[in-house]
Amino acid sequence: RGCTYQGEDLFLEEGEQPPVADLNTCKPFIECKVEVAGRLKARKGVNTPDVVLPISPITPKDREDIKFACRNDVDWIALSFVQRHQDIAELRSLTSSFCSEDQRQPKLL
Repeated sequence: RGCTYQGEDLFLEEGEQPPVADLNTCKPFIECKVEVAGRLKARKGVNTPDVVLPISPITPKDREDIKFACRNDVDWIALSFVQRHQDIAELRSLTSSFCSEDQRQPKLL
């Protein structure tokens, strides 16, 4: 589980909003002061560029897509939001387990 600490940037709405400042806590909530006021839209993400999140970027849907790729001899698989070498190792492990030995494994991008 990652934490954001004082002095690190936290961007709202996929980075479209300016960063917020004065982060005070790391428990289930982050308390901060907004530097530039504005309207936040629903269903938008938060970007923490200074923080390496210790979570997998591979979602359950990604796992299904990897299975599909192995069954259909896809040439390449790309993974977004890679932060750690373990993320690629996890993808490599999944392709190895989902692709049978007689299938060609997709290249990882």
